[in-house]
Amino acid sequence: MAPGKLWIVFCIGLWAMCRPKPMPAKAPATTSPWGSDGGPVFEMEIDVSLLNKKNVNPDTEKNGNVNPDNEKNANVNPDNEKNANVNPDNEKNANVNPDTEKNGNVNPDNEKNGNVNPDNEKNANVNPDTEKNGNVNPDNEKNANVNPDNEKNGNVNPDTEKNGNVNPDNEKNANVNPDTEKNANVNPDTEKNGNVNPDNEKNGNVNPDTEKNGNVNPDTEKNANVNPDTEKNGNVNPDNEKNGNVNPDNEKNANVNPDNEKNGNVNPDNEKNGNVNPDNEKNGNVNPDTEKNGNVNPDNEKNGNVNPDTEKNGNVNPDNEKNGNVNPDNEKNGNVNPDTEKNGNVNPDNEKNGNVNPDNEKNGNVNPDTEKNGNVNPDTEKNGNVNPDNEKNGNVNPDTEKNGNVNPDTEKNGNVNPDTEKNGNVNPDNEKNANVNPDTEKNGNVNPDNEKNGNVNPDTEKNGNVNPDTEKNGNVNPDTEKNGNVNPDTEKNGNVNPDNEKNANVNPDTEKNGNVNPDNEKNGNVNPDTEKNGNVNPDNEKNANVNPDTEKNGNVNPDNEKNGNVNPDTEKNGNVNPDNEKNGNVNPDTEKNGNVNPDNEKNANVNPDNEKNGNVNPDNEKNANVNPDTEKNANVNPDTEKNEKGSELDQDVQRTSKGSAGGRPGNWLVLTVLFLQVLWYL
Repeated sequence: MAPGKLWIVFCIGLWAMCRPKPMPAKAPATTSPWGSDGGPVFEMEIDVSLLNKKNVNPDTEKNGNVNPDNEKNANVNPDNEKNANVNPDNEKNANVNPDTEKNGNVNPDNEKNGNVNPDNEKNANVNPDTEKNGNVNPDNEKNANVNPDNEKNGNVNPDTEKNGNVNPDNEKNANVNPDTEKNANVNPDTEKNGNVNPDNEKNGNVNPDTEKNGNVNPDTEKNANVNPDTEKNGNVNPDNEKNGNVNPDNEKNANVNPDNEKNGNVNPDNEKNGNVNPDNEKNGNVNPDTEKNGNVNPDNEKNGNVNPDTEKNGNVNPDNEKNGNVNPDNEKNGNVNPDTEKNGNVNPDNEKNGNVNPDNEKNGNVNPDTEKNGNVNPDTEKNGNVNPDNEKNGNVNPDTEKNGNVNPDTEKNGNVNPDTEKNGNVNPDNEKNANVNPDTEKNGNVNPDNEKNGNVNPDTEKNGNVNPDTEKNGNVNPDTEKNGNVNPDTEKNGNVNPDNEKNANVNPDTEKNGNVNPDNEKNGNVNPDTEKNGNVNPDNEKNANVNPDTEKNGNVNPDNEKNGNVNPDTEKNGNVNPDNEKNGNVNPDTEKNGNVNPDNEKNANVNPDNEKNGNVNPDNEKNANVNPDTEKNANVNPDTEKNEKGSELDQDVQRTSKGSAGGRPGNWLVLTVLFLQVLWYL
């Protein structure tokens, strides 16, 4: 062979050896100790279980329902929330601030946020935007819907408490009964009030829109419900007060139980009232069998504040309801405000009552036939809260009782003003006012000595439920006051107490939180408008009230607790507890998992609209608040959840983990052929 041809063949072989090598389709899982061109390969074992991750945040979620240590979060902020319900150590948050809130229900060290508890904080509700004290209890605070130690509040059960729309043994109350009390919302020790506890303070409801009041107690303040616009009353007991709801103008009644009173707002026999007890009085605010009122109990007391069949009452707002608890169509019962109502619990047209006004009724809680009374008159009773003989009333008329809200022994006034009396719920001796000041009275629920206002001061009074000395606003300060339960416009202190902060309820408008339980917190009420949460039970919590508009829930327990504030017709979930109270507040329509606890209550609050998994715990609480749309893995259970792609990834890694025994075999082949050619030509 000519040297020129041999030279050409040699160059071609040299080019074949040295030409650039194409990149492999997949990089080998291991590398050769001599590089990628050849040599032995050492295989490396890969822990495929590391691929089975949990709590994945899909799109923008960066901290959603993530639990660092033993985190058991609840609700989460889907959009730009980056820390929503995140608990640093053993935090057990519940609701969260959605938009700009970056610390919602989080308590780091000395956190002073809305639903935050710094040391032994026992908050209840939350402050929306800049609120830094919402429903917060600093030291031993005993808020309205919260029970810190052995608190016997309104809609809350602390440790052994079996209240908050719950009946432990034979308890058949509406919201809570402490010892043997069978009252409506709460009775501490000897307190016989409606929704009030004087000494150890047991707050209650909330302030709607322009309401500047609420359930707030500064020092020993004993408030309860709220005073809307011109209403100057409420449920408040200063010292030994035994009041209940409210009487606006000539109304002098309320909801009260004296000493051995076992009623709430109740009518035994043919009573057609809001709060009624049928047989052995198992209710607080309840209606027995055919009762079509607000708070109703069908068989063995399955309700708290509930509506049975066609009842549209309870704590519910059906259509355009702007009330406290509920106004169905023409329903004027229970604790309700219909359309233009500006009263405490309810005023339909020109109503001046306390709890309810049916058609043209001018009563307090209920008027059966032509009754024009306060809370209830069973047969021929035409009085409000009146005591005929030795005054045997509460908000109840048993058999022959023709009274209303009254204390039998030393109390002769309950929530009543007979002739010249100008003090609803007032006691002449030591002044035990409560809900109302009729004509010249400018101190609704007020005590003259040390000034223990009730819920409101009418004209120049700027201290509803307020103490004049160190000013511990109670329910509200009208002008610049930012306390009480809520400040509608620029209020930044929903139910806030300036000194030692004794909050209770929540801020309705911009409030985005609700009832949150940090450690063993047992919340209470909720924010109606935009609030989508409600009452949540962290451990064995038994919720309370709910959000009226879009909220379709209430307080309901199917087995041992059968209702709370619930709507029977469209309500399909409401605070329902299947076995041992597994729910919180739930949204029936689009909510498919809201506050549902499968095993031992693992949920919290939920968002009803696009939330499809909020607070759902499958096994032992593996989830928290999940976002259905973009969130696809937040708070996922590590056991059963294996991502279903782990095996594929495992196989994929195993396929790519083994490289070839050497370099590209084509190089050696080219060299061998080239060598043989050279020998042949030579």
